[in-house]
Amino acid sequence: MTSQGQTTGAVNTGIPAEFPILAVINIAPVHGYDVWRYLKRNLGNVWQMGRSQVYGLLAQLERAGMVRHERVEQSNLPARKVFYLTEEGQAGVDRWIREPVDHVRELRVEFPTKLHFARTCSNALAQELLERQVAVCKRKRTEIETTRSLSTSVIEQHVLDYRIRVVEATVLWLQDMLDSEGADKETVTRENNY
Repeated sequence: MTSQGQTTGAVNTGIPAEFPILAVINIAPVHGYDVWRYLKRNLGNVWQMGRSQVYGLLAQLERAGMVRHERVEQSNLPARKVFYLTEEGQAGVDRWIREPVDHVRELRVEFPTKLHFARTCSNALAQELLERQVAVCKRKRTEIETTRSLSTSVIEQHVLDYRIRVVEATVLWLQDMLDSEGADKETVTRENNY
């Protein structure tokens, strides 16, 4: 789903938290606990999810056909469920990682999460995502400026001026990251940060 609640593919749980889970599984097949641990270690201050939420979303994603699991035997321990992406899950997460967010408010949580996972794929993908996000923000600024030019309400004009400045600051922030990504030529690998 996109952040507006529209489907980007077959993902249909209605919860955007499904995508970080799919993105972790995209790095490597993994146990549910390891999904939670990866998110906590790598995105804990950005995207917070409890273990029970991860397990619940994994069950929903499996019912939706986005993931499947295999039971893996362990010596002296119960068998573990190891989750894999289905073709549908792979297509959904690939699309999610590449799409910029539509609203500035989504830049605080969803965009940094997408950027993290884009970097696990490649620096080129991260740079492409940043470029697309800058373009979306510039388009939003133009839309807000047009609305502001038509407004006759002083209060509305002040609010729209604020929104324009927020978008401008966001573009500068994104441009700084884009410049940093371009300067950072080290290859980002699919690290096993579990």
